[in-house]
Amino acid sequence: MIEAEMELIALGEGAIPILETLFNGEARNEYGIPYRNLGLPLQCAMEVVKRLGPTAKPLEHYLRAEVPTWGRVAVLCLGSMGTLEEETIVVLADALRSDDNLVVSEVPYVLIRYGAGEHPAVVAALSQSEKARRFFNKTLEHLKSRGE
Repeated sequence: MIEAEMELIALGEGAIPILETLFNGEARNEYGIPYRNLGLPLQCAMEVVKRLGPTAKPLEHYLRAEVPTWGRVAVLCLGSMGTLEEETIVVLADALRSDDNLVVSEVPYVLIRYGAGEHPAVVAALSQSEKARRFFNKTLEHLKSRGE
């Protein structure tokens, strides 16, 4: 799998159509099963997206849809996009209510990094979750201590 990831990364923008077929379920194995349903290929695709960064921006809507299932991995991909669409900010704000501490700890960094910390959906989520507020405030403190 690592070899395939490296090949896709080397393709840069040319990897986007290939990755899209994996995310949308068109890419299938010889038994007709979508690779996205097999787990590992989808996870590998997300690793490629993280490394492609803003080049993978056309795939943002697919990654946004993966947040509830893939949690932290999808959040990290979205954090590499360079900018966030309004719908993505709302999905990430909703993820602040997750039971998964890894998700709740990663989301504030992405939101703050892209200047969405005061978005109404984020403010609403923080007002509803003590855990989210705690992680968000710790992230703010950490970033300030690093001068970011």
